[in-house]
Amino acid sequence: MVIASWLIFAKVRTFDSVIVYASFAGLALGYVFKRLRLREKLAVWAIIVAFLLASAATGATLRQMLGRDLPFYNYNNDPGVILKTYQLMKHGVDYYEAFRQAQLGRFSQQIVPNDVWGWRLPTIFFIWRILPGSHGLSIYILYLVLASTILYLAFKIGSKYLGFPLSILPSYLIFPYLHFAARDQMLLETEWWSAAFFIIGLYFLINKRWFWTTLLFSLTVMVRELYVLPIGLMLVYFFF
Repeated sequence: MVIASWLIFAKVRTFDSVIVYASFAGLALGYVFKRLRLREKLAVWAIIVAFLLASAATGATLRQMLGRDLPFYNYNNDPGVILKTYQLMKHGVDYYEAFRQAQLGRFSQQIVPNDVWGWRLPTIFFIWRILPGSHGLSIYILYLVLASTILYLAFKIGSKYLGFPLSILPSYLIFPYLHFAARDQMLLETEWWSAAFFIIGLYFLINKRWFWTTLLFSLTVMVRELYVLPIGLMLVYFFF
């Protein structure tokens, strides 16, 4: 299966020797865990460590962007608007004024949205503003913490319904999704953050921890209002 994966990867895009090294490293690690009878305890931690290492190796461009100061930052997309809004708020500007200035700061298409759908709820910006530092690197660190938590909770959910070794499958499936945000400026889009709060809330819902479920699902909707429909339908199905 590993060799077949290499051949497919080589066919569809440029093949890199790091794929070979990573594959053998994964096989070797799995063998060691099996021999030590630690697979069930350490498998998810191996995925989390791999996620953090992969993020550190591929996220240099993103970290450079997040660390830029206001006078040296040019942008023409939504992540740029979000980052500048955050930085202006760190300098004491009100959210709505900061968002307006950020929209006008694009090097083209300086348009302030005329309807509510063009704006973002301020919830995630207030959470980011609590973080130390005036640049966006603290946002990146917070995301890594949340993503690692999601990988672990996905494993716990899998353990409840699938049992080991299939319990590791949810973490494997969500790994690429989380890693993409850890290396791309789309990390700043509110959808990534609301998804994180939603998955954590789902874990508490499954374990019937109602206070934390309510808190996390409310935070999900307050970060990205589009989640109100799926959460509402899910709760109707869960309780009725």
